[in-house]
Amino acid sequence: MIAQHLAIRDEGRFRYRTAQGVLALPTDFADYIRGRHRQALRTNVGHARRAGLTVVSVAIDDWAPGLDDSRRAAITPGPVERWMAFNPDGNCAADSILSVDREVALLHGLVSFADHARWLVHAAIVERLCGDCAVLLTNSDDAYRLAPGAQHFQRLLGYQISHLRVSAFPGDSIADLPPQPAGLSWPPAPLSCGIPAPASVAATA
Repeated sequence: MIAQHLAIRDEGRFRYRTAQGVLALPTDFADYIRGRHRQALRTNVGHARRAGLTVVSVAIDDWAPGLDDSRRAAITPGPVERWMAFNPDGNCAADSILSVDREVALLHGLVSFADHARWLVHAAIVERLCGDCAVLLTNSDDAYRLAPGAQHFQRLLGYQISHLRVSAFPGDSIADLPPQPAGLSWPPAPLSCGIPAPASVAATA
C-alpha cells in the first residue's frame, strides 16, 4: 500500500515524492520527546492526559481509502492499524489510519474532534514506531500547499520537508511478520506518550 501510494502520478509527475513531510524516527522514543523543540508536544500531550483521553489501536485486515480519497482507485485494500483517542465519556476524540512496513510507515490520515487529541494520537504512533521503522511519511500534497496550521503542526512534531527517492517496491520490502488479525489491539501494554497517564486514567486505559 505504501508503494502504491508513492507510485501515484499526477500530470506526469509522482504526486507524493516531492516536498513531502518526513519524520525521521529515532530508536528510542525518549530521544524524540525530549528537548525544547518538543515542548509544545509534551505540553499538549499533558493536557490530553489530564483531560482523561486514552488511546486505542486495532488492526484492520482489509482497509481501503474512503470515497472522498483521491487515491482510492490506486490503493489496493490491505492491512492497516487504526489509532483512536477517546474522551472519558467514550466518544471518539481522534481517528487515524497507519500503514507500517519494515523501514517506512505511512500515516494515511489523522483527524481530531477534541482539543489536544491529535497530539496524543501522534505521540502514541511515534512511540509505537520507534525502533521498528526509520521514517514516518504523511499522506499529503506538496508541503507548501498545506494550510498554515497544518504546516506549523508538522514543524512542531519534527517533520522535515524532503524529496523522496524510492529504490524498491513490494516483494523485498514486505515486513517479516504477518499483520495482526482484525479485532486484536496493539500494543500489549499502554503507551506512555512521554507522559504517564494519571492513575485514574491509567486504570481504565
